[in-house]
Amino acid sequence: MATYTTNYNLKLPALTDTYRTMNQNDNMTIIDGVLHDLNTGKISKIVSPVANNIAKLDANGNVIDSGKSIDTIPTVDSALSDSSTNPVQNKIIKVALDGKVNTVVNKGLSTNDFTDILKTKLDGIATGATNTVIDTALSGSSINPIQNKIVKVALDSKENKHSTVAATLTTAGWSSNSQSVAVIGVTASNTVIVAPSSDSQEDYLKSGIICTTQAANSLTFTYKVIPTVDLTVNVVILGG
Repeated sequence: MATYTTNYNLKLPALTDTYRTMNQNDNMTIIDGVLHDLNTGKISKIVSPVANNIAKLDANGNVIDSGKSIDTIPTVDSALSDSSTNPVQNKIIKVALDGKVNTVVNKGLSTNDFTDILKTKLDGIATGATNTVIDTALSGSSINPIQNKIVKVALDSKENKHSTVAATLTTAGWSSNSQSVAVIGVTASNTVIVAPSSDSQEDYLKSGIICTTQAANSLTFTYKVIPTVDLTVNVVILGG
């Protein structure tokens, strides 16, 4: 059984085959075509080739000497290097890049101190939940804090609140040199100012009367000399 050559498909009859002129003619036709291509420039020989140089095709498709030796082909490194000027294998570069993150302008890299637990906790906080709104005006309903300057302006426009109450020390009300009178607004701890009215001042001072005790809605006075007339005292309650 016949076989065929690798390059030009020439027929090779088996040793037991009968010789046929047609097979010879087919082979010669193929050889003739290849020789014709060589002579017409379709396949050109390299003129004055240099040993170990690399062949290349010119613009017309002709095979020519590239002028570069196979010895000049650079070594392809299999690892990154600070000093090598050779190219490096693609897969080595990919492995190196896969171990990096993209740089972000004005950002730096650090250790991963932000744990998954902290991130989960942060993700559970609603947007704006931690915002503190600071009011810029007084309000009867807001529970937000308010700007310091707003509070100061409001206070600067006010005077300390106080009230004035008149009380009467009657001659019949004295017992064991003291008398308690009702004064609405007095507490055991607020500040009160006690002074006799102008028409009671002389007798008040002669009797040596002083206010000695205060309690809820009550003041107690004592005397050194028992008064002989009813006396009027004015009580100023600060902060009341």
